[in-house]
This record gives sequence, C-alpha cells and structure tokens, in this order.
Amino acid sequence: MSQSPENKIDELISYAIYSNEVKINDSFNVICLWVRREINKIGYAKIVLEAGNIPKQEVSKGEDETFAPGNTITIEAGYQQITKKIFEGVISSHGLEIEETQDKLIIECHEFAYPMILSRNNNVFENKKDSEIIEELILRY
Repeated sequence: MSQSPENKIDELISYAIYSNEVKINDSFNVICLWVRREINKIGYAKIVLEAGNIPKQEVSKGEDETFAPGNTITIEAGYQQITKKIFEGVISSHGLEIEETQDKLIIECHEFAYPMILSRNNNVFENKKDSEIIEELILRY
C-alpha cells in the first residue's frame, strides 16, 4: 500500500521530467506538476512551467520543441532523490496563460491509449478470444 505524503513531510520531494526520453533542461522552472490516474480512465498529467515575460516578448520556452504536441513525456517523482515512474504518455496540447504576476506555459499530457477515445468506432467480434480482440483494437492506434 502507498505511503501517505503526510508521513514524509520532512523529506525532500524529487522529480524528473523527460521529453522524448531526454531529461528536460533545468532552465524550465516547474510551478506545478499534477498527475491523475483512475481505474477505467485514461491517465492525465498537467505540467505548469514559468513562461518568461510576455510583455517583454521573452517567451522562448513556449517555442521550444521540447514540449511540442505528440512528443512522449515521462514523469518520475519520489523523495530524497529516489524517484520512480508515475506517468508515461504523450503531450496532447500546450498553451500560454497570461496573468498580471506570472505568465505560465501549461502542458497537458495523456497516456498512450488517448487516441483510442478520440473517435467512436463500432465493431462486431465473433468467435475470437479476448486477447485477439484487444490486440486488434490496439494495433489500429
């Protein structure tokens, strides 16, 4: 069973974010990292980064290919520099959020099965094993 974060209140939180299997540059200041995984749902992650200063036209991070939609993303987290993988998927979108105090680059990610829910498909499977049906469905994406 997982340990409650409250039990580790005195320990240093560690994380690592990889885009296309390459660790992101330390110049990306992470404001927030949010991962959601549920039973019978496609996993979702949201990464909020400092985006620079929009009025001064300092937005180079948003133009960087590191967080381009379609890139694979892996997030590891843990305590005391001991991390384990908590999310793996694909970047589905990114955008800028402009506020008075701080501009943010928001990256939204979904697990690899995400394309399967984008369109509705109906099929009839007769005289096939479950494993054959699952393999056929997955191979489409």
